[in-house]
Amino acid sequence: MQQYKQCQNCETHNPINKFYCTNCNESLKNTSINSKESIVEKKKECANCGATVEKNVYKCKECGSFVAKGTKLSKRPFMISDNNTGSDNSIALLLYIVALLLPSIGIIVGAIYTSTTDPYKTDLGKNLIIIGILNIVLTIILYIFLLRNL
Repeated sequence: MQQYKQCQNCETHNPINKFYCTNCNESLKNTSINSKESIVEKKKECANCGATVEKNVYKCKECGSFVAKGTKLSKRPFMISDNNTGSDNSIALLLYIVALLLPSIGIIVGAIYTSTTDPYKTDLGKNLIIIGILNIVLTIILYIFLLRNL
């Protein structure tokens, strides 16, 4: 028995470890895990290259052209969480400023954020760690440079 998450946007069956649909990039956050024995998928033909594609697929994997009219594109821009609000963006900006001014705090907060399951917060945590480490390295280089020139 195979388990999958079915996209609510395009009905594609996705592996259970995916956060976003592999076909349309829609969030799979609120989808449940389903099981199937062996369901035969209906197929259709790409009008551009003639390749056979699954019924639920909107984009041909061979040539990259869209195979259905009225294709719904993802409403999710890159690196924006589905539950991301204006206050989340303000907090992220504040954390970036803290990582610049107090790099050790940025590294600690970044480490905490990387342990979450939300991909937006995980990426934010990685960025905070990188900014904190770069800030420390640049401060040391600048300090050494100033000591030599005194």
